[in-house]
Amino acid sequence: MQKFASLPKDENSHRIPTASDASPLIVMQYPKANLDYLLLYHNNTRDQLDYTATTKGLLIEITPNSALNPGVYCLVQGDPNTDSSLWSSWCFRVR
Repeated sequence: MQKFASLPKDENSHRIPTASDASPLIVMQYPKANLDYLLLYHNNTRDQLDYTATTKGLLIEITPNSALNPGVYCLVQGDPNTDSSLWSSWCFRVR
């Protein structure tokens, strides 16, 4: 995944990592992660997707609960009580 200061506008950017698997295992290391405020969604439709997360030490393993269609997806970490410009986002593409 690629961390972005804001959500990517250009989905054709070569900076967005690509997965060929429609059910990827996403592994992230983010010590400040709060799973209550970590959302997975499709970048174009803004549809929120359910996932299963397992914490293993400093690592979080995330698996979408259903297969992902081609497109760009983002994990967004943010407290709804704060300004969204302070949120962190990590994005990847599924082909």
